[in-house]
This record gives sequence, C-alpha cells and structure tokens, in this order.
Amino acid sequence: MSRRCWIKNLSNLVRHATSKFARFSSARTSAEWSQPAPPCARQALNSSCAVAVLIGAFTLQGVQVGPLFIGENLGTWNTMMVALVFANIAMFTLMFFAIKCIARVVMVPKYVLYPIIMMMCVVGAYAINYGVMFDVWTLLLFGAGGYLASKIGIEVAPLVIGFILGGQAEVYFVKSLESFGTLTIFFTKSPIAMILWVFIFISIGFSIYQAVKARRLKRAGQQHAA
Repeated sequence: MSRRCWIKNLSNLVRHATSKFARFSSARTSAEWSQPAPPCARQALNSSCAVAVLIGAFTLQGVQVGPLFIGENLGTWNTMMVALVFANIAMFTLMFFAIKCIARVVMVPKYVLYPIIMMMCVVGAYAINYGVMFDVWTLLLFGAGGYLASKIGIEVAPLVIGFILGGQAEVYFVKSLESFGTLTIFFTKSPIAMILWVFIFISIGFSIYQAVKARRLKRAGQQHAA
C-alpha cells in the first residue's frame, strides 16, 4: 500500500471516529446543560497556559469555545486531530533518535547556558523589526516582570488571557459605557452581573484564605522541626 493511500485511510478513520464522537458529545451536553456556560466562566475553569492560549486564539478567530465546539466546528476539530496525530509521530521519531544528544544540554553549566539564551533573545528582539531598541527594552522589562511573578507566585494563565483578549475587552468596555453611561452597568444591569461579582469576591477571598493557611502551616512545620 502506498504512502498516499495509507494517509488517506488514516484521515478517513479519524474523520469517522471524530464525527461519531461529535454526535455523542453534542447529545450528551445538550441533555446535561440547557445553556452553555458564559465565556468568563469557561476561562476561569481552565487555568493552564496552553488552554488559555487556545481559548484566546479561538476567540480572536470568532470560534465559540464550549460544549458544542466539536459539533459546530467539525472541520476544525478534524484538522486538529490529524495534526495532533502527525505531531506525536514526528515528536516520537525525533526524540527517539536524538534524545541522547538533547539530554546532554542539562550537563552544560548554567553560567554558560543562560548568557547564550539571553543573547539569542536580545538578538531576535532587535532583528524582528529591523533594529528597534524599544523591542529589546520591552523584552528585558517583561523578562524581569516574569521572573518576579514566578518568585511571588503569580499565575501566568490569567496574564496570557488578559494579553490576548485585552484589546477586545477594552472595545466592549467602551461600547458598554457608551450605551449605558455609567459604571453601574457592570453591577446592577442584571442579576447575572451581581452573581458573577459575588463569585469573583468569593474566589479572591478563598485564594487569600488558602495562601494565609499555607503560610501558617509552613511556619508551624518549621517551628516543629526546630
């Protein structure tokens, strides 16, 4: 069997399986959820950076992410699945033969590896717009900000979501103010807005409570060990 026939058969198999899964998923989600969850709730439930980037990319392309995503975007789903299969095959082939050489990178001392990485980042930022120093300073500023964020425990996923969807959020924020006139539209326009604000304050308070509790437990453990 030729390579072209093998690829065609694999594509047909994936398309057939995903179509059955799409029908099953759509029927199940329609029965369980009478209404799809709001976008902010879906973004809050998905906290990883990869999911945040995917949600932002789909939103910018006008694709609604939710329980009916597969049924309404079957072509996009098939393309993603086929690309995922080939990406895993390519990654396995590459890593199987090159893992011994790639693993030797960890043997390079940090004082040698870090300057090389920094130099490549600076050169790339300087050359991407044909020699604009503003890009280099932006790189250094956000690099220092990311380092501080990792030290004090700030999550990266909300930052990625805000960076990707910040432009659209600003546009709709201005449109909401123009239609209503005051900031009270975000608090008293509907019961859903007030419920969401209550959930926001509860989540913030619970996060602060967890952080304080973890700090107390850590301090008690240190005192007990001493």
